[in-house]
Amino acid sequence: MRELIRRLAPGDGSVLLIGPHPADFVSWVAGRAGTVAVVLRSYPDACRLGRAHAGRPGFTVYCGRLDKLPDLPPFDMVCALDGLGRVHPADVPVQTWRDTLADVTRRVAPGGTLVLADRNDLGIDAFVEAAPYARGDGDWFPPGSDPTAPVSLAATADELAAQGLAAGAGYAAFPTAADPRVLLPAELPAGGVAPPEALITACARPARDGRPIADPARLVAKAFRHGLAAR
Repeated sequence: MRELIRRLAPGDGSVLLIGPHPADFVSWVAGRAGTVAVVLRSYPDACRLGRAHAGRPGFTVYCGRLDKLPDLPPFDMVCALDGLGRVHPADVPVQTWRDTLADVTRRVAPGGTLVLADRNDLGIDAFVEAAPYARGDGDWFPPGSDPTAPVSLAATADELAAQGLAAGAGYAAFPTAADPRVLLPAELPAGGVAPPEALITACARPARDGRPIADPARLVAKAFRHGLAAR
């Protein structure tokens, strides 16, 4: 993921990170962009991040509603690598995925870049693990309960187009969107190709730490062979 961001990031431009991102990733971005702003809905998380970067020039942390940010100029790059599920705080009326996307895209400068990641509810990881899906801060609503949330990259591209953005490229992230080790062009897994052994291992390893209901490596290989790995 960092290699993708490195290729897309403006050299001395402005970057907005929306939602939670790994602390080391935030530091990595801050060391490469001209200015960095981070928007978090969690006050403790915002305070923790602010202390970690206290005194860093051009680094600002905001906490609260995205639509209530100060009147800032749009950003050269906007990243929401945790998806759109943890953007709005609890005191905001329920926002649909589409409404949240509209709030996010308004922060992208003309000619700027939006990097958006989202979990595939029918991804390989969802079929391998026997334990119920972990309930955490991002699970206020059951998966699949929002009819506006796209269920494919093509549908996501349509949603972006409705907001005035053109989808430049789509990638399938493995083993998960939240913790990718490999990014593949979306059309590659859909083409029924045989994946490299290293990719099978990377996809299957998280399942072996839990309670797999099937051999993770065999399931990954079958998903790729039948063109289902990115669906």
